[in-house]
Amino acid sequence: MINIDYSQLGGMPLTQDHLKTLLDGFIQPFGAMAALIGNNVIVSGVVITGSDASDGWVVIDGELMPFVGGAVAATVAVIEETADEFYGDGTLRTVYRNKKATFSVSGTINFSDLTCFVS
Repeated sequence: MINIDYSQLGGMPLTQDHLKTLLDGFIQPFGAMAALIGNNVIVSGVVITGSDASDGWVVIDGELMPFVGGAVAATVAVIEETADEFYGDGTLRTVYRNKKATFSVSGTINFSDLTCFVS
């Protein structure tokens, strides 16, 4: 794993390659841990109280993602929200991606198929 020492004085330029290295330093280890946990697994939270469930964390399709709680439904959907930014050349590009799971009447994952992670 690459380690970039940003503490040295002198003003090292921050480039897209540096940012990609930082991002990979988080994504790859979390992906490896998610693979160990399994698929369609509640890692933490998602506690049902009455007809509602709390927020939590789940692994779905090999990805660790937040679970947004609320009124319990039979199915769960993975939602990806995106946002755009203008680049220096004036081009508008989608750069922000936020994936989360939540209850949905049109979800493709049965809530009953989610298992709890046992440590």
